[in-house]
Amino acid sequence: MKRTTMVIVVLGVIAGVMWSLGATEAQVNGPASDTKIAVVDVAKVLTECQENLDREKEGKEKSQKIKDEISKLKTEVQEIETNIKEVLKVGTDEYNEELQKWFNKNALIEAYQKGQKEVIGIESQAWTEALYGKFLEEVKLLAQSKGIQLVLNKDESKLQRRNIQEVFKMIASRSVLYNSSRLDITAELTEKLDKRYAREKASR
Repeated sequence: MKRTTMVIVVLGVIAGVMWSLGATEAQVNGPASDTKIAVVDVAKVLTECQENLDREKEGKEKSQKIKDEISKLKTEVQEIETNIKEVLKVGTDEYNEELQKWFNKNALIEAYQKGQKEVIGIESQAWTEALYGKFLEEVKLLAQSKGIQLVLNKDESKLQRRNIQEVFKMIASRSVLYNSSRLDITAELTEKLDKRYAREKASR
């Protein structure tokens, strides 16, 4: 009887300790049911927002100007080459001058292409980082206004025909496997970024 009583007491103490630990954890972390979570398709927001669409349009126009300039330079090179081959006499001063022009023009085209590629890369990186910074600010503001404690990136890229390494990498990096549509704030964030962009344009 005494042994049974002792076991009951010990079990009671253990249960009390476990309850105390559970209560302490709840006080620190709060009940799990209180955590409000949302998901957002980051890639979709950044690609479909108006600022990115305008940027893509400007990029296409700039790329076309570069192509036109390269085409113009290549036409000039072709004219010099024709003059060298069909008009001028090898070894004359005029021939040597035109030949030097031909070399210089080709070097100019190569340098121009390389330089523009580097400039576009630097500008694109800086712009993308700036847009992502704005996006994070809007995520924080929207989450705070809605009482959301956690926002997860929802990757919706499809498993198309890829090599096995890319497939495994995509599977491993996908953190959200399913979510209710009620948790999705993608559209709201796109709208907020568009409004922010409109205000920035108006203040320029």
